[in-house]
Amino acid sequence: MVSTSAARVQQLHSAQLLHGPAQRALLYAHSFAYPKGKDVMSIINSQEVTFHFTDSELELLRRSRSPNLFPVPLLCKVLRFCCLDKLLDSYDQAWDVSIPPPKPSLEHHVAVIHHHYDRFEAGTPAPVQGLCDAVLGVVRSVGEQLGVVKWKQQHDAIKQSIEDIMEDVHPGMQISERIMSAAKIESDLRLESLVRAVSVYMDRNRNTSLLDDYDTTSMENMKMALKIIDFKNNSDGAPTREEGEKNVPVEDLLDLLQNRCSESIDGKKICCISGEHGSGKTTLASSFAVTWVKEPNAIEHLRDFDFLLLTSGKDINQTALTKSFGSTKSQRNDLDNFIDEFWCVVDAFLPQCCAKYGVKNVGQLLATKKVLFIIDDAEDMTEEKAKELILFLGQIKFESSVIILGNPESVDRLKLDFTSYSSVQHLHLRGVSMEYLQELGVKFKEPNKSGKRKVQKTFRDAIKSDLNRLRQVLEYPELAKETVALFNKRAAIVKECFTASELLWSIFFFKTGLALGVDLDKDIRRRKKWFRWMMVVGENCLHCLKRNARLNEASLEEIKEESNKIFGSEESEKLMAMFFKSRLVFSADSFHSIPTSTSKCQLLYLATFFAANRLKSEEPIAIGSFLPKIEPEEMVVMMAGHVKRWDKLDDTHEGGETISPETMKTVIETLVNYATGKAEDVTFLFKLATEFHCSHKLVQYMVNVTEYPEEWDLKLCFIYQRTLEVMLQHVAPVRIILRTDELLQNYEQHSVLKFLSQVPISVWFESKQQFAYDSNKKMDAMIRPFLNKEVRSRVDLLSGALTAVTTLDLADYKSMSYLVMLALKVTDVEGLTAALTLPTHLRQLLWFELKIDMKIEDIVLTALPKMHVEMFDVYLRDLDDYSIPQITGLLIKLHKRYSGIHLDSTTLSPESIYTLLKELKSKGIVLCASDKSIDKYRRWYYPLLSNLPTDRLLGDKEVESILGFDDRKFYSDHKIQSSTFVKSIDAWNLTSYLEELKEIKYFLYKADNLSFIKTLDGEVETEHHSSIHVDTTGTIL
Repeated sequence: MVSTSAARVQQLHSAQLLHGPAQRALLYAHSFAYPKGKDVMSIINSQEVTFHFTDSELELLRRSRSPNLFPVPLLCKVLRFCCLDKLLDSYDQAWDVSIPPPKPSLEHHVAVIHHHYDRFEAGTPAPVQGLCDAVLGVVRSVGEQLGVVKWKQQHDAIKQSIEDIMEDVHPGMQISERIMSAAKIESDLRLESLVRAVSVYMDRNRNTSLLDDYDTTSMENMKMALKIIDFKNNSDGAPTREEGEKNVPVEDLLDLLQNRCSESIDGKKICCISGEHGSGKTTLASSFAVTWVKEPNAIEHLRDFDFLLLTSGKDINQTALTKSFGSTKSQRNDLDNFIDEFWCVVDAFLPQCCAKYGVKNVGQLLATKKVLFIIDDAEDMTEEKAKELILFLGQIKFESSVIILGNPESVDRLKLDFTSYSSVQHLHLRGVSMEYLQELGVKFKEPNKSGKRKVQKTFRDAIKSDLNRLRQVLEYPELAKETVALFNKRAAIVKECFTASELLWSIFFFKTGLALGVDLDKDIRRRKKWFRWMMVVGENCLHCLKRNARLNEASLEEIKEESNKIFGSEESEKLMAMFFKSRLVFSADSFHSIPTSTSKCQLLYLATFFAANRLKSEEPIAIGSFLPKIEPEEMVVMMAGHVKRWDKLDDTHEGGETISPETMKTVIETLVNYATGKAEDVTFLFKLATEFHCSHKLVQYMVNVTEYPEEWDLKLCFIYQRTLEVMLQHVAPVRIILRTDELLQNYEQHSVLKFLSQVPISVWFESKQQFAYDSNKKMDAMIRPFLNKEVRSRVDLLSGALTAVTTLDLADYKSMSYLVMLALKVTDVEGLTAALTLPTHLRQLLWFELKIDMKIEDIVLTALPKMHVEMFDVYLRDLDDYSIPQITGLLIKLHKRYSGIHLDSTTLSPESIYTLLKELKSKGIVLCASDKSIDKYRRWYYPLLSNLPTDRLLGDKEVESILGFDDRKFYSDHKIQSSTFVKSIDAWNLTSYLEELKEIKYFLYKADNLSFIKTLDGEVETEHHSSIHVDTTGTIL
């Protein structure tokens, strides 16, 4: 519950007293009580009292000997445990604040200050007067107890400082300076409190974890993988670009944000980081605070900020509403008039200062400073509060940065609201970096129980071949540590895990055995109890999953109540502590931790355990009642993992019943048909087959209830060799289309391609990333397994980029002699020459697309070889009106017939295009494919047309009726993109000429202000893009 204004003012006074007078008094005592010349750490070690200090405090003591750098709680501890020559033993009752002393001593006053600090951190400060008395008591006791003569002078100075704070009197300081000083004190103490809370939180989780007995402490600070999703730039039409996974360390995040947003119009640096529950968002947010306090120079640009302010979406929700606004257009148009009303958001960042000086005064001060705002748990913000936040951010200084963390759905909503800013960076936190995990995995070796000398496999060896499938689990920090713990105890189990669901089952089974102190494989009675417990937990997890939420305290209380009934309170407590951990929560008044589920992956698996077991019950249940609206396929696939586990159970397991083949078939059919069209979704069916552990029996059950397409359209990064093998044994497709864009690294890619090269089947390779301009990705490594004499498959389509050497190699191998369609991007003269030479050696090649990603002036026309292919497309870019002679010469040199001319990122005017088309026509260049080549292509490309009689050409209408769409555009598709401004006379000339060119099926010229489109029916249409309209009569409208 949010504190009252009076309580927060008192809290601010406590902060100011602790930061100033209290620290000065403790330093004064330290200077006379601490033994001179002795190292603090040596005293702590000799007294064996390290357990009284947090990890961060011990680290600070090792790094610095200057007490001036010690925060208040550390000074209190040093006085208590390291000053035994002058002060009483640390266990003396004088240090106990709950026992009133007959005569207050220095020890008692120090303990009171420490107690006040602890209360301050918890958000419930004790009365300020008690703190003031303790501070002055420390100085007085130094004189009376330690015999310091001139203590009264220090006493009077600190007393005056206390009075100034309490009366808000600061001689020589303006109101803005007083607010600045108070804000600095509050923010610094909040960050120090957070660092201590992080340390306590980690200790608590470590003490209740199964990892205590297994060395995983080196995994405390795992590196995270941040995937750059898009760079949104509203001034350019808000394009989105996929950049794949990039491992961005925390220390580089601000640098990334600085560089990405440096060219934005308003200078705002806003970064939205999405991530699933348990992926490490809160850890990432708190790491900034830890670094700010402990190692301020470790993160570049961090200390460039005046403030680091951290809060949560829930706290922003609780800020007082000063004015609500509606959703009507008129109300939204008036929002700018109420900008001052939304300073209330500041209350979530500096609640104590706001209570004393007012949210608007504090907010206007922050607006002039360079601030790093961090907002965690964005999903807890209401839509109205999110808009208030955005209005507030509009007032802050340009150099400030904002990092907002939330689940993917909340981040997607926020991105839509940030339309008033020119740039917003979106990153997705994937969790633990797989490269880092493999690097770390070398340190962990399987246990050698026999004692004999043998080569011990490392954790990296155990997971490497299955990393594609196991990464769904290992990306979550807590589950990664638990997997390592399982490996350290039972390496064989981890080595045998093929799927994510199998690994999760092994982890949960292992954790339960540890919690209950039994072997569940042998203790049938306990195992059946645990099955009942898992059903209770799973049902609660399912409700949370459908709400896209974590397990909350109410759910955990319900689980605990049922758990006590099943196991009894003692075993129930151990089991609850093993499965559910505390998470850190940022609050306006304190930082604390609450118990919850550890990750979405854990939540998902437990929910599927319940749902899958309900599906096999006698009562028919619709699967839709179990599925969440967001990513239901993910849940269905994991339910398939339970089906595989049932297949090898006997009647001593789980519910005590074996599963009949009929029930198994019914459940599999339910999973396959959970949504319309899924029975034909090859990627989905591959996922199910993988979860079935590639069991021939289960895959056959699945195949019996599916309608497989003749073409398998698959992403290479998601294909596993065992799955591919078993699927091909049950189904025989006509061809396999491999999408080779690397959305994720496939650690089995080489073995998959090597196996596929030995299968007598048609294979297509296609990569949009490689074929894109400016991409430096190549396909050489992917097609290399197909370039040898023993290959049995045939490659009849290839689209991407190759080196010149590999391009020439295509002509030497039988597998490539079947190529019917080839699309290559070239970036230099050598690659261009190799690409133009190749078609002569590929006798079956029907269609060649060539993208020239180089300056046209670097092309020497006389050096280009002659090329012969029936259908040809060419792509060029960065052209202007002065390039027309080179363009014309190149097109005349390359071919006599074009199915597509694509000129991108040009400044070409309609007049230049008119000149180009006239010149091509005069040289006999045709701008459409021939009827015969179109017919050959259609019969090859579309399986529906492949078996039709070949004694005649297929008509366009006939093809359209069979396919269900008109495909004529592809065989005469010409596009020119220009940033020029079209004049009326140019528009008239080009339009008239396009109408004369009867053979062109489709032609698009898109300029800044309008586009000319020649459609399939031969008409020329004009589309306007600005307020100035140009028609074909030459009149400007």
